[in-house]
Amino acid sequence: MDRLHGMKVFEKVADCGSFTAAAEACGMTPQNIAKIIAALEKDIGAQLLNRSTRRQNLTEIGEMYLERARVILADVEETDALVSHFTGEVKGTLRVSVANTFAIYQLSHKLPGWLKENPGIRLDMTVTNREVNLIEEGFDVAVTDEEPPDSSLIRHRISELPIILAASPAYIEANGMPASPEDLSHHTLLVRQDQTSWTFKGPDRSLITIPTSAKYLANNCQISCEMAIGGLGITKQPLFRLRPHIERGELIQVLPDYPIPSKTLSAVYPQRRLMTLKVKKFLDFLDQEFGHALHGMFA
Repeated sequence: MDRLHGMKVFEKVADCGSFTAAAEACGMTPQNIAKIIAALEKDIGAQLLNRSTRRQNLTEIGEMYLERARVILADVEETDALVSHFTGEVKGTLRVSVANTFAIYQLSHKLPGWLKENPGIRLDMTVTNREVNLIEEGFDVAVTDEEPPDSSLIRHRISELPIILAASPAYIEANGMPASPEDLSHHTLLVRQDQTSWTFKGPDRSLITIPTSAKYLANNCQISCEMAIGGLGITKQPLFRLRPHIERGELIQVLPDYPIPSKTLSAVYPQRRLMTLKVKKFLDFLDQEFGHALHGMFA
């Protein structure tokens, strides 16, 4: 058998905890995963996993083998990266997790051109707002506006993301323009289920936090945007998402004198002694296309 491939599959099973989860991450069937692990165990003459439960746990030998396998696989990856840096050839599978709104309304417009310039890249992109485990799920990079929970990850800052409030002209005409964050208690707010409050910066730069009691809840920015355009209430979203509707007169910015603390769009990736060329090229692409545009063009 291909020993390196067997090590990679074994590492994935150890990280994911089951053949089923590892199969999903590798794009294989659980049966194929089981066959590869069995062949690896036969080759080395030792049992690596206990299979007494639905979750595959490492044996004592399996724990030692995994530790050495990780070192070997990291060395192989960095050796390939070194060759790529010298040849300038970008190739391989790039597994990326990207936050929903940025992926749909920004990245999707620029990504085809970059992929055409790098035909050796095979892109595997997951669009999600959930917190992903880069190591266990095998992602090379996650593009997110949240703080990375793992301090061992490297955070590459791309751009600030201004956040604003907006409502339709019809809604403002019917309900009036709020003059301060406190006035929002008399308005209909379009809120995500996980938003229990909104925070603003006052004229003296102090923070003002108001609770959000919402009549309409939606965890999708497109739905909230359409509801706002339809005159149902006030939405809170990234400026790049609402700007086209403001330019067309469909929405009006609300409380512009009380800015909302911005978020930071970042690319997060596992630490390596030598960054692979595919990851470096992707980070350069993000910097070039979005490093200033999301803030400078829309602020």
